[in-house]
Amino acid sequence: MSRTVKFRGNSGSMRQATAAAFRRFARDRDGSLAISFGLALPVLMLIVGISIDYGRFTSQSMSLAAAADAAALAAAKEMSLTDTATNDLTSVAKSVIQRQMTAQEVSSSAPPLTVTADIASAQLEVTVRAVQPFVPYFGIIAQFLPSEVVARSVARVVGKPNICVLALERSEPGAVFLAKSARMTGDGCSVFSNSSSAYGLIVRDNAQMKAKSVCSAGGVEGAGAIDPQAISDCPQFSDPLSSRPAPSFGGCDYNGTHINNQIVKLRPGVYCGGLKVDGSSTVTFESGEYIIENGAFWVSGTSKIEGDGVSFYLGDKTFMFFGPDTTLSLTTMRTGVMAGLLFFGSRNQSKIFTHTILSKNAQKLVGTIYLPKNSFVVDGEAAVGGDSAYTAIVARRLVLLAGPHLVLNSNYDQTDVPGPDGIRGATEPARLVQ
Repeated sequence: MSRTVKFRGNSGSMRQATAAAFRRFARDRDGSLAISFGLALPVLMLIVGISIDYGRFTSQSMSLAAAADAAALAAAKEMSLTDTATNDLTSVAKSVIQRQMTAQEVSSSAPPLTVTADIASAQLEVTVRAVQPFVPYFGIIAQFLPSEVVARSVARVVGKPNICVLALERSEPGAVFLAKSARMTGDGCSVFSNSSSAYGLIVRDNAQMKAKSVCSAGGVEGAGAIDPQAISDCPQFSDPLSSRPAPSFGGCDYNGTHINNQIVKLRPGVYCGGLKVDGSSTVTFESGEYIIENGAFWVSGTSKIEGDGVSFYLGDKTFMFFGPDTTLSLTTMRTGVMAGLLFFGSRNQSKIFTHTILSKNAQKLVGTIYLPKNSFVVDGEAAVGGDSAYTAIVARRLVLLAGPHLVLNSNYDQTDVPGPDGIRGATEPARLVQ
């Protein structure tokens, strides 16, 4: 059953009454909206102003914080290289911050900066504090935002100032590896493993390591045998000698040189087919560059090799081996392309090559051992470096096995042999800690 509802009265009159009612409502509503908008306008302007100036404040804060981080790292690196005074570090920090702000296209009309740098010598830390006034566009809201932007950054030196060991391997475990009863002593210098592996630096069994500082880009195994305690998650170093050119050379000067039970002097030149010294030989190397190509640099028996102002370049297919009963007494060149480099392994060598010292009397090796593609192994009961003014090792890997003692001094003032750039005074020794 359906139901119909009817309205009484004249339909035209009803439409007219309804239209009049709507007109009255519209007039009333227009007035209400105007009043409401008038009341809300100051609040809306305040909200918009706060939003704009808060965005500006946040942007300025982020820019200043990034600049302070860069300045703290720069100041820490500066401190690691010299005994820089606090006022000089402040100048360094301010210069870096201004350069960073310019690079970030911060307006040149921005308010002036106040920069301070404080040194905590015991922790080898630099704290940089930068303050910059904040001027809002909407003065009425100044009370809602700070009047200054403040940035604070702390950087710590993780290697001051000289490198004993830099293992260049960037990912595999055991870039620095000590086992059995091996000992390594870094006298006044630092040990770095570039490997990001959780086991980038390993000291196991009864092995011991001591240095000015010890740092691993990854993790550390055997921290209890390392003095001082190793720092993990350090920054990775670039190869400090990557720009050093290899020596240029032509054809062979000597072929298949084999010294057996002889006392001889050898002249600089290109030794093709390797260089072998065995028996009870004594070989004196005259000053200069020795290029050893396509064969081993092999010293065995009870042989002795010596030389002052000598450097050895190991070609693409050359490795070195020094036996346990040999005696080594070598000081590197003081001038030329090879200055400061005692051994320089070709950058084209296969990483399967190893360069090994077993010698129980290799106490005088003055200079840097640079093997960027290979492992440097000190094995047996080798005694290496103890009588050297300085010895530094930059190699893909450093491995000490059995019971050797490797001593790496950094007494640069006791020799006229130059420490290569990037070895004497590391260029990337700092990291942010706050």
